[in-house]
This record gives sequence, C-alpha cells and structure tokens, in this order.
Amino acid sequence: MVADFKHWSLVLVLVLTSSFHSGRATGPQQNRTNITVYHVNQANYSVTPTNMNTADIRGDIYFAMTSRSLPVECGQPNMSATDKVDCSNSEINANGLAITKLILEVDGTFGPYEYCNVANGTYWCGCKFGKHGAIHCKPGEVRYLVGDRTIVGNKRRPGPPKNGSVDGRIHMWESNVRERLTGQGIPGHWYSTPAAGQCGVAGSNCTWRLVEPVKKVWKNCSDAAINSYVELTEPKCFNACAAATPSGKLNRTSSCYVGCFFDAVLGPHSDTVYNGTGGLSADELIALWDAPFAKDSDCINLL
Repeated sequence: MVADFKHWSLVLVLVLTSSFHSGRATGPQQNRTNITVYHVNQANYSVTPTNMNTADIRGDIYFAMTSRSLPVECGQPNMSATDKVDCSNSEINANGLAITKLILEVDGTFGPYEYCNVANGTYWCGCKFGKHGAIHCKPGEVRYLVGDRTIVGNKRRPGPPKNGSVDGRIHMWESNVRERLTGQGIPGHWYSTPAAGQCGVAGSNCTWRLVEPVKKVWKNCSDAAINSYVELTEPKCFNACAAATPSGKLNRTSSCYVGCFFDAVLGPHSDTVYNGTGGLSADELIALWDAPFAKDSDCINLL
C-alpha cells in the first residue's frame, strides 16, 4: 500500500482547492478533512495515490507487521491460493520499495474499500477480493468515494494453532498485532483513493486530493531502523538465532528470526498465546514506525 513528488505550487493548490469545493458529487463541504497516510510501493511511482491503497499509522503497522510473517508463510510446501497472493504482492516483495508519508484532503463521506493492485506498471482497483486476488468491478460499478476499511480488535478470541500449524501461527500473530494496535478502542484504517474521485481530473467527482507529500524513504532504511530497535529488546532470542546460522550472523528471513521478532513486539509465545503481556505498547509501535519520517532521521528524503 503508500505514494510521490514535491510540494505543489501555490497556484496549483488554489486551483485544486477550488475544484474540490465546487466539483464534488456527494457530501457536504463541511465534511472535508485532512488525513495523514502511508503507502509502500516501488520508488518510481508517483506519490499521488491514484487507484492505490494507503493507511493511517495503525493500519500501516498492521499491514507491515503481518507482512513480517511472509518468510514463514511463503516457505510452506503446499501454499493455499491466498498464501500465493500474499507471497507475490509487489508492494511487499519487489525491489526498490519506498514508503511515503503524505497528507490527503478527503470527502468525509467514505465508501466501500477497494482492493488496489499494480499490474504491468499500472494501478487499478477491484471491487471485491477473491482467493486469487482483486476482482475487477462490473460495468457501471465505478466508485469515486474514498474507500475505508476499519481495522479493529478481534471479535472472537482465537484458539491456539492446531499441532503448531504454520497457518495457525500466522493467524495468532495477526490476531495479536490487531489486538495490540486497536484493542484500546482506537481503530486503524486502510483507504482506497479511486481515479474517479481524484480532484483536478476532467470528469472526476472530486472526493480526494493530495495536499502534501511529507517524506519518502527507502523501505530497507525504515526496516533497518525498526529491526535494530526490536533486536535490542530481546538480545538473547536474536543471538540464539544468529548462533544457529553457519555464518553466525542473523538471517532476518529465517523462521527463528520471525518468531523472535513477533515475541519481542507482542510478548513471549506470541504464536500460541492470545493477547499476552510484554513486548511493545501501541504507542511505542507508533513512535517506532513513524521515526524514519522525522526530518533528522537517518533515512534520507527521496522527494
């Protein structure tokens, strides 16, 4: 999911603002609001998230944390169709990934969340998600409202994985991440920003516009900063992983490392114990994930 390019000139901002005020097709003007979102994709794409998915900080952490289990998920000999979709996601596995923090102005009237992907260099959004990925919208089903999918705590307490199954471990990790981030009643959000709602485009219904790209960083720089912090919180576990490799160095795609990472963030036995104690709080996770976007961070601004 995240977005590209420098501050717009004052004239262009005024033109787009006027378009947003006068060209909307739905929702009262007083519902306009600014949201800060994040998006990850290859660095060569525009920061304007046309036909892309973005997320607020809690939603982005949930996406990023659940992606951390992919070395385990994708290492299974018999992957499900859903596993294969996850493991081929270019916003997770492609080279040259960057994360952009940006501010959008949106119509406060949200619509259904769309599943946006890139294919052959072009982003598009599907109205549904099947076992093989996003499904194209039907003719006449074009959507222009900003889509919102709310990420909340678990409705039911998940049981422990049966016989230590890989899918069971992954489900428990995802459940614990969701509970840690949103269990105190503050949800996360995933957004979709369709081309049909982009302000300043001919024929658009004008439900969203880019206000400002705040900072764009290499994902490997952000990951390195997060890894370094997390590894210091549980040195015994990570040192054991390093000692088990022929080189004596950490393999950050190993099952051992993935397990230590989730335990360090969520508390001991995070793949079998639901909503345990220990690890990092939601506030600590938010500060850690947002730190690379500070002006004085070690991650350079690509904008």
